[in-house]
Amino acid sequence: MNILGLSADFHDASASLVMDGRLICSAAEERFTRIKHDARFPEQAVQFCLAQAGLEAGDLDRIVFYEQPWLKLTRVLTDVVSRFPRSLNQFGRAGRSWLTQKLWIHNRISRTYDIHPDAVSFVPHHESHAAQAFYPSGFEQSAILTVDGVGEWTCTGIARGSRTEGITVLETEEYPNSVGLAYAAFTAFLGFKPNDGECSTMALAAFGRPIYAENVRRVLTPLSGGRYQLDPGFFNFFGEADRLFTPAFIRLFGEPRRPADALPFSSMGPAEHISADHQRFADVAASIQQVFEEVLLGLARRAHTLTGLDKLCLAGGTAMNAVAVTRLLREGPFDQVFVPPDPGDGGAATGAALLACNDLAATPPRPTPYLGKEYAEQNVVEAIPMLSIESHHRLPAARAWSGRLTQQEYGDAGALVEVVADDIARGSLVGWVQGRFEQGPRALGNRSILADPADARAAVRLSRAVKQRAAFRPYALSLAVEDAERLIPGVDLREEARTGRWMQSVHPVNEGCVASVRQALHIDLTTRPQICGPADNRMFHMLLQAFGARRGIAALLNTSFNESGDPIVSSPADALITFLHTDIDVLVLGMTVIRKVA
Repeated sequence: MNILGLSADFHDASASLVMDGRLICSAAEERFTRIKHDARFPEQAVQFCLAQAGLEAGDLDRIVFYEQPWLKLTRVLTDVVSRFPRSLNQFGRAGRSWLTQKLWIHNRISRTYDIHPDAVSFVPHHESHAAQAFYPSGFEQSAILTVDGVGEWTCTGIARGSRTEGITVLETEEYPNSVGLAYAAFTAFLGFKPNDGECSTMALAAFGRPIYAENVRRVLTPLSGGRYQLDPGFFNFFGEADRLFTPAFIRLFGEPRRPADALPFSSMGPAEHISADHQRFADVAASIQQVFEEVLLGLARRAHTLTGLDKLCLAGGTAMNAVAVTRLLREGPFDQVFVPPDPGDGGAATGAALLACNDLAATPPRPTPYLGKEYAEQNVVEAIPMLSIESHHRLPAARAWSGRLTQQEYGDAGALVEVVADDIARGSLVGWVQGRFEQGPRALGNRSILADPADARAAVRLSRAVKQRAAFRPYALSLAVEDAERLIPGVDLREEARTGRWMQSVHPVNEGCVASVRQALHIDLTTRPQICGPADNRMFHMLLQAFGARRGIAALLNTSFNESGDPIVSSPADALITFLHTDIDVLVLGMTVIRKVA
């Protein structure tokens, strides 16, 4: 059976292909269109999936969409009507979107891929999330917790997963009782973009005190037994993205931050000139983060009570909150917790395809995030002089590199990593492109920018001249599994404890190692690690070990290969354009090393 899973029409449109019960490939549309969080129908992602598997559209047995559009429309119309006439503008926008596009997704899929309408199906949004977490986990059975903004009507789901009996939904919370939308509203209040900037809210929380926690509990109230209650009088979820809150919310927390007003905090140390408003924003961030963790922990305990199982699978966009996931790991009732590489809507395309499988493997393969496209490097490298850098859609030509480039090809991976490790040790910023790109928003050694985690000058240059990154947002750390226990005492290195393999949890660093990795730590000296072994990513593991031979610890500062506002690079051409428009010193495309020469 060849089953294609799709997600689209909200954010992070994606496609995933499952063949005979095996996940073959998955990619977000943004990687091909270069539009971050692209929500449009994933035409190019589908083309990639078919090509990767050597299939034609006619070879597909089923196409499964990750939610039920008709049911979702009932929620949208109910919301609009309940707010009329204040919702008149939103009604116009929603009407155009639904009547011209979203309602006809079934016909579009059937017509585009010449597949019988009966072979196109729609599955509940939260069941897609549940499947994307449970089936790749390797667990025979587990509790499943899905928490996001909203699907059709469901905002939170608790289910039981069984490899023999499938997924059984046990309990849901319905719109507008959404902890995910509440966190998004606080993200907007703090001046960040909802559905994108929640990581900034989480990072800012480290500089604050949860002195507004009781106020937060007035709008998002944890209840006994693991339930919670949202007060809709404080929120306007159908409004503009930057105004998801009401005047009552502002009376409780003060005026919101304007996005153009910079925050003075730095993950590297104490900040100067912190105003009362700056501290208020950090304190509000700390407060919503604390209450969100309380709610998530309560839901996990409820899932444990309802299922009686000792394993948990977690999905939905809120599962990207590594600090909350870490608290769940430490204080929750489960022995093991699995979070997929992309727990959000992009990864839900994978869940939709898996839900339709009747032939899921009895013993699933080791889950991997490397499900994207792999590119041949030689033709692009030869085309460097002909690239139209001036036409790049985001940056002015004045910023393009105008000096000379050198390139050298290596026939041996061992020789390549030794050379690149020397470059990083000398303070170079290295763009690293290998193999298939990662599923989801985290670069895990195939589309990464790498630096010496002890080099403050390199980290500052990376933030200012490459990533345009706020100083309060820390970088992540990739480290070889052999050094993990020395660097992070007590870290769980069991095969099934994968949150440490994909930057999904947060850990304090051994005090004696802090200086060696300080640029990849937060203000509280914690890091969000990728613990990499040879079975995870052989080439990247070799590079970590080569750098460890020079510095004593096999660890690198690792951030996604992109500029602010762009998706992570996909092709070598994407990487070259970013390389030439930024202060990255060295670009590694497979076995080819390209350097700037002044």
